[in-house]
Amino acid sequence: MKSQVTVGVVGCGYWGPNLIRNFRQLPDCNLTLMCDTSESRLAHLKSLYPEVEGHKDFGHLLNGAGLDAVIIATPVKSHYAMAKASLLAGKHTFIEKPMASSAEECEELVSIADEKGLVLMIGHTFLYSPAVVKIKEIVDRGDIGDIRYISSRRLNLGLFQKDINVAWDLAPHDISIILHILEEVPVSVNCRGEAHITPGIEDVTNIHLTFRKHRSALIQSSWLDPRKVREMTIVGSRRMIVYDDVAPLEKIKIFDARVEVPPHYDTFAEFQYSYHYGDMYVPYLKQEEPLKSECQHFLDSIRNGKTPLSNGRKGLELVKILEAASASLKRGRDRNFRGRQHASLHRERVQDAGGAQGGDAWRMRKSKQPKEQPNRQIAPDVKLGKGVRIYGFSNLYGCEIGDDVKIGTFVEVQKGAKIGNRCKISSHSFICEGVTLEDEVFIGHNVTFINDLFPRATDADGHLQTEADWKCIPTLVKKGASIGSSATLLCGITVGEYAIVGAGSVVTKDVPPHGVVVGNPAKVLKMLPKEKQ
Repeated sequence: MKSQVTVGVVGCGYWGPNLIRNFRQLPDCNLTLMCDTSESRLAHLKSLYPEVEGHKDFGHLLNGAGLDAVIIATPVKSHYAMAKASLLAGKHTFIEKPMASSAEECEELVSIADEKGLVLMIGHTFLYSPAVVKIKEIVDRGDIGDIRYISSRRLNLGLFQKDINVAWDLAPHDISIILHILEEVPVSVNCRGEAHITPGIEDVTNIHLTFRKHRSALIQSSWLDPRKVREMTIVGSRRMIVYDDVAPLEKIKIFDARVEVPPHYDTFAEFQYSYHYGDMYVPYLKQEEPLKSECQHFLDSIRNGKTPLSNGRKGLELVKILEAASASLKRGRDRNFRGRQHASLHRERVQDAGGAQGGDAWRMRKSKQPKEQPNRQIAPDVKLGKGVRIYGFSNLYGCEIGDDVKIGTFVEVQKGAKIGNRCKISSHSFICEGVTLEDEVFIGHNVTFINDLFPRATDADGHLQTEADWKCIPTLVKKGASIGSSATLLCGITVGEYAIVGAGSVVTKDVPPHGVVVGNPAKVLKMLPKEKQ
C-alpha cells in the first residue's frame, strides 16, 4: 500500500467541511478532490483549502481522478446511489449516517463491498469519542454490574431537515452507542412522535427499544428544544453512568448508587428496600476530536485491510431499527425486531404481521396489549396476520397465523399448520403439521394434536425415522369449536363447527357440529341447544 491514501469528499454543505478539515490534517491522507453542486460552497472551501481541487461532477471522482477512497456527506436520499457507484468503481467508501434510506439498499451496498473486497464504513462518529470508548471499557469490566436500562436525550433548536424526520437525523448517534455498549440488537421497537412545524416530518420523537434479559433503552430526539442537550444515563445493578457530551470537562460521571432488595424476609415488615448512595467520581478522558479519530480509523482500515468498527453491517442494523421506528410511528404500534447480530449473536429474520415480505422484516403487535416476552422463536417463513400476540417461550415455524390471534407461552406451531382469525391458543399446547384451525377456535392448556397414526422412533432397519418414513394425516377444527385443556386429538378427524371437546378427552373420531364430547375415547355427551350455539 502506498504511503498516503488518496481521498475525495462529495458534499460540502453542513458536515462535509468538517470531514474535509480532518482528512486534510491527517499525514497519511492525500485529500485531492471535493465535490458539490453549489458553486458558492466550492468557492468558499477553495478559499480555505486552495490546494484541493473542486468539482461539480461526481462522476469525475470515480473516473480518472486516481482516488483510493470516496467520502459521502450528502443528503440521505443520495447515499445509496453514490455509494453504489463508488463501490462499483472500486473505491473504498465512507458514508455519513444514516447509511441509506432503506435496509434493502444497505444490504446491497454491503454485498458489493464484500464481493469487491472494499472497506465500507459508516459515520457513527460517537463510537470514536474518548467518552464512549471509556464507557465501553467500564461496562466490559463489569464495574457497573448488569445493565438494566439506558436513557438518552439529544435535543436542540433545529436543524430542520426536509427529507428525514428527527429520529433519522439525531437518533442514529444514540442508537449506535447503545448497540455498541450492549453488543446486541433489540427484539422490539416502539416510536411515538409529532410533526409540529413541517407536516409529515416529525420534529419530536421518543423511541423505546426492548432487549433481551429485561433490558431497555429510551431515546428522546427533538429539533424543538431551547437548549442543546446531549445526555445519556446507563443504569447498572451496582453503579450508574451519566454521560454529558455538552459538558466541557467532566463528560462522564460514575455514581455509586443502587437499590438493594433483602435476600431473605419472613414478614412484610422485614421487607425493606435499601438505597445505597456512595461516591461519585469522574474518570480521566484524553481530549481528542472524535471525528479525527474516526477519519484515521477509516484510513487505517484501508491500509491494514481490516473491518472498521462502524462497518456496513453495523450501518445496516441501525437502518433496520430506524425503519421499524418509522413503521411504529406511522401505525401507532410496536414492531418486533431481529436483525443481523455478530460475534456470539445469531442472525434471524422475522416476518411482518401485516403480511409484508422482504429482507429482515418486523412483526407488529398492538402497543396496549399485555406485556409480552422476547424469549420466543419465530422463523422467517411464518406468515403472521395483523394484531397477533405471541407470549414468551413459544416456537413457530413454517405455519400460517391469521389476524388477532393470541398464542400463550410454551406453544409450538409446526410447519404446514394453519390458524384462522381470532383464535386463542392457551399455554403448553402443540399444534402439529397438518392441523387446520378455522376462525374463532379456542384451544385450552396442554392440548396435543397428533398427525401420525403409527408413530415410531425407528424404521424397520433400526434407523431413526425421517419425514420420508411416515405420512402426515390432516386434522380440521371447524369455526367456533372449543378444545378443553389436556385434550388429545388423533389425526384424520374433523371437529365440527361450535363443537366442544371436554377437558382431558381423547378424540379418536369426528365430532359433530354443536356436539359436546367427553371421555377416553371421547363420546357425544349431548348436542348444544340452539340458543347456546
